[in-house]
Amino acid sequence: MEDPVTEIRDLLPILYTEAPDVQRNVVANYFTSDASFTNPFFRIQGFPGSIWSIHMIYRWCKVLSPRLKVGVESVAFDEENLLLYVSFRQNIRLRFVPFNNSSVKLTTVLQLSTQPDPQPAYDDLAIIEDFVGPDTMELIESDVASASSRPNHTKGKGQKKHMAATSNTARKTSEWTGNPYSTLTSTENPLTPQGPQPKVKYFIQSQNDVYQTDEWVKLLTPFGVGAFVVIVLQTYLAIFGILGTLMHEYVIWATQKFSLSSDETDDPIKREEQFVE
Repeated sequence: MEDPVTEIRDLLPILYTEAPDVQRNVVANYFTSDASFTNPFFRIQGFPGSIWSIHMIYRWCKVLSPRLKVGVESVAFDEENLLLYVSFRQNIRLRFVPFNNSSVKLTTVLQLSTQPDPQPAYDDLAIIEDFVGPDTMELIESDVASASSRPNHTKGKGQKKHMAATSNTARKTSEWTGNPYSTLTSTENPLTPQGPQPKVKYFIQSQNDVYQTDEWVKLLTPFGVGAFVVIVLQTYLAIFGILGTLMHEYVIWATQKFSLSSDETDDPIKREEQFVE
């Protein structure tokens, strides 16, 4: 993925609802080969080749609920930690639970890993040839070859002049940086890669599906009975926790008050004052 926030909205529905061949291609292209998968019903630890097991789990979800529907509600990307949070709903009708059509809400946490595209190799001669044309490039190469193979027949003053010119040329050549476009800016230099640079790609390293208890219980019990029982139990435990906190505060208050009164009674000066009175 180059844009996880946008692409994941289309990716998740495909993983859960499309044909096995499409699922396999998506898993192969978007998951790492050692990815892990966790939710309340399945757990796959990451190991070399675990991507095959993840594909099998997605196929099994399709088998259990052939008409499964997925709708993404919100996406958040923690780019610093490479965590992608996706909140979505699944409309599930399991084969083995009759008369049960559940709408389940969950949040999946995707741990991503980055793998940049391989940097393109730039051939300087090829770029120069594209810039000046193949005909000009052939002329340059032939001139260089003929100049290097031409013998020096000059003598006397002419030879000295030629040697001086050669010395100056050598001095200038030694100062050459090797880049004929070194004086140009980066945008004018034909050797500088132009256009957009390769983008970083993101791959799914692990998937962790987080359901509330009353949500995943919907899948196992018809007519919302299981979810109702869970909600009642959670409410009871919340009330019990509030009462327990109040009782704990009362015990602390009573202990402190008893300790203060006990310290006052043990003070000999206060005992003498009480005796005089």
